[in-house]
Amino acid sequence: NAGFTVFTETSEFSNAIGTASASGRIWEDVNGDGSLADGVGVNNVNVRLYRDNPGAGTVGAPDTLDFLVGGTVVTAGGGFYTFSN
Repeated sequence: NAGFTVFTETSEFSNAIGTASASGRIWEDVNGDGSLADGVGVNNVNVRLYRDNPGAGTVGAPDTLDFLVGGTVVTAGGGFYTFSN
């Protein structure tokens, strides 16, 4: 972790067919106060996109039984990442 807090965020998406994207930014809380006021984007972080496996594990919570659907992208340009299809 090299001084970073582990952050897990889950989002729910529909089963609609079409094109979509998911994007965001990985931040470091420089002084550890829980605020991003002093935050800086972190480059070279591997980000993976998963789909929940409702038939196994804890539904709606990340676990090892979920499906990797977006591969892995690496943050760049100040911590930004995007998954698109």
